[in-house]
Formats: sequence, C-alpha cells, structure tokens
Amino acid sequence: MDESWADAYIHEYLIPFARTTHIRSEAVYRIQQESVEVELQVPSQIRLLVMRGTLAGSLVQDADLDHYLTSHPDAEIVHFAHSGHDVERTEP
Repeated sequence: MDESWADAYIHEYLIPFARTTHIRSEAVYRIQQESVEVELQVPSQIRLLVMRGTLAGSLVQDADLDHYLTSHPDAEIVHFAHSGHDVERTEP
C-alpha cells in the first residue's frame, strides 16, 4: 500500500461510513507500514473472473488486466460502468 492509502482509507471510508468501530486507525497505519507488494500468481488451470469498475478509483488498471489475460487468455472480464473500487455499493 502506498503512503497515501491509510489516510484515504480512514478519511474516505472508515469515518464517512461510521466504520471506525470495526478497525482502529492505528491498525490501518500499521497495515500500510507492513504491506509489501507481491506478484499475484493464479494457477493456469483455475478459471479466472476479473470484476473491474471502469471509473476513477478502480484498483484494476489496464496493465493489470493485460497481465491477467496474458496468464489466463480465457479469463472472464466483467466491467462495471458505474463503479470505481466500491462495486458492491454502486452496482445492483
């Protein structure tokens, strides 16, 4: 998680949606500090479904989608036109 993630998560998600009782800010900062980027490797014999919001805030970028399709050419890709990252809140 980059350095701006913790503040954004706290101020744009936890506080506005009254979820501060679910996780303390200190824990969110610690998650950010201890996180490391790892390569996602999905075995090729597993069917892959990629659900992707098309608005700003989506965590699945074009390069990520290309990577998934390179390793799984038969992956099913579903785009959500009214969503960024929070698909469950913005899509029926």
